[in-house]
Amino acid sequence: MSDILSRIQRKLAEYQATPEGFGNSLRHDVAMLIVDRLEELGWHQRDLARVLGKPDSFISRLIHSDSNCTVETIGEVCHALGIKPLITARESRPTTALHAETRVPVIEATGDSHGEEEIVESESSHAFVSIAHT
Repeated sequence: MSDILSRIQRKLAEYQATPEGFGNSLRHDVAMLIVDRLEELGWHQRDLARVLGKPDSFISRLIHSDSNCTVETIGEVCHALGIKPLITARESRPTTALHAETRVPVIEATGDSHGEEEIVESESSHAFVSIAHT
């Protein structure tokens, strides 16, 4: 049984290191951002859907990571929720020599949707992007 679990964990780690795995993780981060903010506001999915003028199923698909969405869509959702996303980078392990030498610009914007923001640009290798609100 332990051998099966080890193989599953290894396969999962391999998947998470792929571009598809990165995308899946990012979709999950966006979904958790939405869920957390809905709870903070005491809203239901249908409340957000009405504010956006979208069907309830649209919000459900975002939360359940069933579909890709554009950066513009994420922006619309965050605006409706009264938050400004903060994009940060976490280190990931390089999978090839090409990745090891790639430099990825990282831009951080801080502040809320009503305040001033500060933008900081730096470079990081092997960046993994996540979204959190401030």
